[in-house]
Amino acid sequence: MSSIPNTKTVLVVGDSGAGKSFLINLLVGKNACYSANSRQSVTKDCQLASVLGDNGVEFRFIDTPGINDTEMENSKVQERLWEFGHFAPDGLNAIIVVIPRGRFNKAVHDDLVAMEEFFSDRIWKHSIVVYNQT
Repeated sequence: MSSIPNTKTVLVVGDSGAGKSFLINLLVGKNACYSANSRQSVTKDCQLASVLGDNGVEFRFIDTPGINDTEMENSKVQERLWEFGHFAPDGLNAIIVVIPRGRFNKAVHDDLVAMEEFFSDRIWKHSIVVYNQT
C-alpha cells in the first residue's frame, strides 16, 4: 500500500492491444499516454499519468507494456513490467487488469495465470478487472 498521503497509485496491465493506454487517458481526462486503435504493441516502457481528483487525492496510473507483446519476447516484457517500481516506490494501491470485451478465451486465461505467477496470488486482492471495448 502506498504511504504517500493523498496519493493512490494504480498499475494497469493486460494484453497488447487491450486498451490500457486508452483507459488511462479516459480516466485522467487527457492524452497522457500514446495509444492507437491497434492489436499491435504500442507501449514499450512503463509510463506515468496522473490526475488530481475533486477530493484532493492524486491518482497515479502506471501504463505498462502488454502481456504477449507483439514485438518483444516475454522475458523482455517481464523485465519492462518491473520498471513500474520506479513510479511506485511506496507500493501500489490497486491493479487494473484490462481484458478486451468479447475475447475472454484460453489465451486471456493464460495471461491471467501468468500475471498471478508474476505478481503472486495476492494480485487478486487488489485487482479490478475491466472489460474494454476496443
